[in-house]
Amino acid sequence: MRCAKIGIVAVGLALGLVVNMAGSGAAETKTIQSLRGETVTIPTEVPDRGAFAQLGALLVEGERPLVLILYRDPSAQRPVGYIEAYDQAGNLLAIAWEDSLGLVRIAYDENLREPDAEAPARVLTLAIDLGKSI
Repeated sequence: MRCAKIGIVAVGLALGLVVNMAGSGAAETKTIQSLRGETVTIPTEVPDRGAFAQLGALLVEGERPLVLILYRDPSAQRPVGYIEAYDQAGNLLAIAWEDSLGLVRIAYDENLREPDAEAPARVLTLAIDLGKSI
């Protein structure tokens, strides 16, 4: 019985932390230009694209094809350190990068979570760390 109570308290504490962190006010943002020249608002945690060397583009085919622009971090050993994902219309949908600890971070367009959205919001939100290399 004691273990069950501790488990419930731990789950409650974890949920409280998640809710508290999610509602802790607006994150700091900055703006960038997409490859189409449109202004997109992104979290300040996203590194400057100019710090990376562009490697090329990759087309990912499927129901919703994507164009991935791959970048290499010249100061690191890894082959790819920054990726921008665009839809076929050229809208920036997501940015993924590897941080200094080697964790993958992702910022994605807020409207990707809205099934009725007809266009990207052009506002990227920071997602949870995946903890893996790109």
